[in-house]
Amino acid sequence: DYDHYEDKLMAISFDSKNTVSASAGTPTLTHTIGTSSADRILLVGVIGRTAASPTHDKVTFNGINMTKDRTQNGPSNLSTSIWSLVNPSTGNNTIQIFFSAAQNTRAVSASFYGVAQSTPLDVATSNSGDLQAITGSVTTSVSEAIGFDILVHENTNASSVGSNQTILYATDEGQWNTGASYRVVSSAGDLTMSWTAGAQDSYAYSLGAYKTAVSVDTGVSSDTDPRPFFWI
Repeated sequence: DYDHYEDKLMAISFDSKNTVSASAGTPTLTHTIGTSSADRILLVGVIGRTAASPTHDKVTFNGINMTKDRTQNGPSNLSTSIWSLVNPSTGNNTIQIFFSAAQNTRAVSASFYGVAQSTPLDVATSNSGDLQAITGSVTTSVSEAIGFDILVHENTNASSVGSNQTILYATDEGQWNTGASYRVVSSAGDLTMSWTAGAQDSYAYSLGAYKTAVSVDTGVSSDTDPRPFFWI
C-alpha cells in the first residue's frame, strides 16, 4: 500500500463572546476560551466616542499584546478597531483596552476554532462617513474564511444586521448605537457584510476576514503507488 497526504480545511466554529461598555479609564472585560478544539483565535472589536482624534493604542489578553488588524476614525469623533490573537490561553482571562484619551467605549470579544495560526488575517477594510446603510466588502483568497465587523453609528436606534451574518451584539447606547457580527463563507471571493441604521448619520466601521486552518490528513491510502517506476 502507498500512503499519501491530503490537505483538508478545518471547519470554523464559534466559541464564546463577551462585551463591555465604559465611560473612562481602561475598559476591562473577562473572556472565556473553551478547550474543545484547536486552532483558536480571539478577536476584539473596539469602539471609541468623545475624545477628539482618538487613537486605540493597545489591547491585551492575559497580559499579552494583541495585533491591531484594522482601525478607522470617523466624523463626530467616532472610531473603530479590530484586534486578534492566535492560540489564546484557555479558561477565563482578562482583556484590557488602552486609549490615548478617556472616552466612551464599547468593546466586544469573540473567540473561534479552526482559524489559521500563521498569518490568520486574509484581508481587512474600513470606512466612515454619513450614511444609513453601511457596507464592508473584501475579496478573500482562501476557500473558507470568517468575517468579523464592528460598527458605531450616531443614530440612537440599534442598527439591524445584513443577511447571512450572526449578531454578536447590537445596542442602543442612548445617544449612539454600536454593533458587531460575524459571517463564515465557504468559497474564495467576495465577502460582504452590512448594517442598516434607523436614519442617516455619522458612523465608523471596520471589517476583518480571517483564514481557515489547514490540517494534513495522512490516513488516505492506495493499493497502487502513483510514483513512476522504470525497468532496469
